[in-house]
Amino acid sequence: MSPRLLSITLRALTLATRFALSLVVARSLALEQAGLFFLYLAGVQIAAALLPLDIYSSTARALLRADSRRGEQIGVQIGRHFGAIVFLAFVLGPLAAVAFYFSSTSIGIEFVLLFPIHIGLEAVSNDIGRILVPLKRPLAAATFLFLRSAIWIFPAVILFESDLWQTNAFGLAMSWFAASGLTTALGLFLIRQSTDARLRLSLSLNWLGKNLRHSLLFLAGSLVFRLVTGGDRFLVANALGLDAAAIYGFFVSLAFGLLALLETGSSAWNYPQLVKAIQAKNGRETRSVLIRFAWQNSIAALLLTSTLAFGFPPVAGLILDPIYAENTTLFHLVCFGVLLLGLSLPCNYVIYGFGYDQFRLLTMIFGAGTLLLGWYFWLPSGGVLGAGMMLASAFGAIALGRLLAMGYLLFTARHWEEPQP
Repeated sequence: MSPRLLSITLRALTLATRFALSLVVARSLALEQAGLFFLYLAGVQIAAALLPLDIYSSTARALLRADSRRGEQIGVQIGRHFGAIVFLAFVLGPLAAVAFYFSSTSIGIEFVLLFPIHIGLEAVSNDIGRILVPLKRPLAAATFLFLRSAIWIFPAVILFESDLWQTNAFGLAMSWFAASGLTTALGLFLIRQSTDARLRLSLSLNWLGKNLRHSLLFLAGSLVFRLVTGGDRFLVANALGLDAAAIYGFFVSLAFGLLALLETGSSAWNYPQLVKAIQAKNGRETRSVLIRFAWQNSIAALLLTSTLAFGFPPVAGLILDPIYAENTTLFHLVCFGVLLLGLSLPCNYVIYGFGYDQFRLLTMIFGAGTLLLGWYFWLPSGGVLGAGMMLASAFGAIALGRLLAMGYLLFTARHWEEPQP
């Protein structure tokens, strides 16, 4: 099996594993407890993604330019990167926990106490998967992501389905927390094996300050994007209640996993070459990689989304509470929004390659504004269908913004000189 096919297979298994968890949560927990767990899931994902302040964007760009640098220099760069994340976890973790507590009246104090440590572990794990790609280890990244999910979801699913474990949302969160600690240690070992130098975590405030200045606009864009892709669940919970949040959160978690599969099967194998071509101002290579990237990504996005959108509802009718099958239209709206976002992935990496993080921020603001307009006009009057229209519109706005930004950047780069054969 080729490394790329194996990587796609592992990512598909990761999504299937997370899908199994969503099914078990929907089947085994009461709607209120399921809604609470999906809120905790969204909270950890948002906070863990934002806590590193997106310094990985400058680290990844540096690694993509590092072909001629010695392995020891790369090791120092990576050690400082993860040392900075640990430092940020201590500083920002408690603040994130307070924000999570006030995000919903349903959040208990036990979740707040668990939250800051958990997001620190998840933040390190997230960036391990990200950094492995510019280190030219896309297969290792896919393997690590699979292990992150399988190491705790497999036992949880088996115990739930065999009736050997009766727990609630907090018990499930605790099992995830324990697994996060184990996989973080495993991931750091994997990073060390992927470099030619010894990996030592270190803290350099000068390095951190420099990279924060470079990634400030990228961070702002990520912050807005996470408000769209996680804050939407809190908007639904506050407007429609935990029962509606459970249904909506289940469908969004299921469909959003397709983006992760596209990232592994298409983006991880194409974007490093695309970014390098753009950095080298090689117009011919940029067009070649972009066309290949766009075709592969589009075909995969259409096939995956169609399969999920039309293949899952009959399954839901057989194995889930009837209320999930009754909301198939909501699922189709969510899938349509995810499809639009998935089709725009090559546009996003063109923006990244040019380093125009301000354009990325503007597209996210466009999407967030659309989300808020949808929330204002469609919730609570539109019910869960209104929530689906809100999300699909926001994702469509982001995709349109990415397309326009890519067109502008490529058009204004026509002065690039073609390399001589």
